[in-house]
Amino acid sequence: TKNFPLPVMSRLLLPMMGEAKASVTSLVRVVIETCLLKSTKHYPRSADELENAGEFFRANGYSEAETLGEVMHHAIEKHRLLTDWIEQNKPNDHLGEIADDLEDQLVQLLKGDWVWEAGSQWLFYYDRYFSAMLDRIDRLEGTPITKDLDKLDLIAPYWDGWKALVNTKGNKDEKGELTRLGWWLQEWRASLFSPTSKAVIKVSEKKINELLVSCESRA
Repeated sequence: TKNFPLPVMSRLLLPMMGEAKASVTSLVRVVIETCLLKSTKHYPRSADELENAGEFFRANGYSEAETLGEVMHHAIEKHRLLTDWIEQNKPNDHLGEIADDLEDQLVQLLKGDWVWEAGSQWLFYYDRYFSAMLDRIDRLEGTPITKDLDKLDLIAPYWDGWKALVNTKGNKDEKGELTRLGWWLQEWRASLFSPTSKAVIKVSEKKINELLVSCESRA
């Protein structure tokens, strides 16, 4: 792990993000997972697939580590900016509600063993999510605050409904629908509050509502 391409300051700050003390070792695990899935499109199921995955890792592992290291370095820097803004504006009569919402979004992104839970599918997009949150803050200076609050009112019922299900069901998410809903909501947030940011997947209120209803029916 000492050769993982992540600057020293980011290495020091990484364990301070979220509930669990994330580490470079966690990032290495995600790189390995990324190589496994890119080499076979699924986890290896035979000796030949495992050998192919090993060859892919030897050829591409460091490149994947460089990509993830850059993503995490930028995400860690932006996390500091976000937490500073949130702390400064939580007492503000006008911006406090937005600060609380941004804090809640960070909590959801950084809860539990967040590096591994995001994994190869989502961790590479953390810089996008943090960038979208900062863009949301920047837009407050040039547009009426009511526009932000209108978007917050739109997403709140789905966000709160998802969190309530997570608290009720815990780890009982056999079909992965609840987990998928959480990431879809992060994507929707980024698209709503930072329209110029490039979407990872296309989501809509209709699709999110349908998935939420499906999750609620299984609760």
